[in-house]
Amino acid sequence: MRRTLPLPALLLAVAGAVVFLQPGMNDMLVYDRAAIASGQLWRLATGHLVHFSTSHVLWNLLVLVFAGWALKDSARRGYGVMLFSASVMSGTALFLFQPSIVRYGGLSGLATASVVYLCLVGMQWNNPARWIWAMLLILTAVKITVEAAVGHPLFADPGVARFELVPLVHLVGGVTAGLFWVVCVGMSWRKEVILKSWDFF
Repeated sequence: MRRTLPLPALLLAVAGAVVFLQPGMNDMLVYDRAAIASGQLWRLATGHLVHFSTSHVLWNLLVLVFAGWALKDSARRGYGVMLFSASVMSGTALFLFQPSIVRYGGLSGLATASVVYLCLVGMQWNNPARWIWAMLLILTAVKITVEAAVGHPLFADPGVARFELVPLVHLVGGVTAGLFWVVCVGMSWRKEVILKSWDFF
């Protein structure tokens, strides 16, 4: 079956690429604690579009696009709402609980949310392949834990910017995706998602 890229992931990928290629947009969009405190609340969400190195943006876009593409169309209902919620929740958590972070950027929190949601949906399909998604979910948790312990990304090269890793954003992104999935369990369309819509393998 032909698979298409969902609009939310496509829009985020394009926006992230455009912002990276137009550095002049960074100051207006980046998570800036002082600017947010002065009332520029949009930065809680738009900061995710800013990246600090080529490796940083490429890894984030690669994971986000793959996770979005792997979800079948009928499993994507509300996917954009989940991503938006993850962006706001992770930005807000960063502001409330890590006052030492004055500037932040990157789609890694939303990429993590997408992977977690992908794994949770995949694990519900009655097929041996669900163990692959369970393993990927475990590896995602291990990655977040290891990065928190070593203090730097395992894959992305921070480059000359030497940005600071913020595991809290990944954790909140994953938890938001998990909560969104739990809420969706009670929706009428959930049965279709977990029993009929998964044909990645």
